[in-house]
Amino acid sequence: MVFSALFRHLTFQDWRASLQKMNAAIACHNDQEADNNVNLFSESEFLTGFALLIGASCYSDHGKLLWLVY
Repeated sequence: MVFSALFRHLTFQDWRASLQKMNAAIACHNDQEADNNVNLFSESEFLTGFALLIGASCYSDHGKLLWLVY
């Protein structure tokens, strides 16, 4: 818990502001593309998505080890 709070503090000055900016961009997209609406993100979905991006970067770095032949 302490590490996640520290990481959020160091990564975003205000992660809720980043969420609002992303949702504003999605709302703008929804206004332009009436037939292809995207749902806005909740706070938990935003943090979960960010965690998945971090996890994916770790797996991509270690993926090369799967094919390492000794």
